Amino acid sequence: MKSLLMGFIFVFLFSISTHAQPINASQFLDASFDASGNLLPEVQGQLSFASQQFSELPAPVKAIFGNQRVQVNLTRNDGVSETLGVVLSNNEIVSFTRYAPTNPSMVITTDEATILGIAQSENISNAFIQAVNSGKLTYSAVQGGGGEFAVFIANIVTWIMTVINAIMHALGLS
Repeated sequence: MKSLLMGFIFVFLFSISTHAQPINASQFLDASFDASGNLLPEVQGQLSFASQQFSELPAPVKAIFGNQRVQVNLTRNDGVSETLGVVLSNNEIVSFTRYAPTNPSMVITTDEATILGIAQSENISNAFIQAVNSGKLTYSAVQGGGGEFAVFIANIVTWIMTVINAIMHALGLS
């Protein structure tokens, strides 16, 4: 099972780039956004690719996260903090900005090393669960923002996946 938040954050942050080389958040962000924090026109067209990746996630994930306004607090490897915005509407990623969306419904906090570790993992779900359980990736609802249900479900799924991963590990299946 793909993790709930993986689908739109990690696929979005890293599939938008067309580079096959190792990803560097600073270079990626500087090359993708204009001075006001909006996607450059040549990158804007790749939102449809990211939306396509999101559309391949299971229906429950799309139902929960398909209409969210997510503020991503990212600490780059060089120590600089970035605030990004991802807005999803009707299961499509409609905007990605280098600033928080207006009235975010959720906040996700992580760092570049964690994102890269998850994105490059052979078992993305397990890597995501480990990042959440270690506190390297956190998510929360913004009170009154409409993300409370999504976070509640994500917490349940994270707990279930933690138990399943522990059982599989104990049985030598992972």
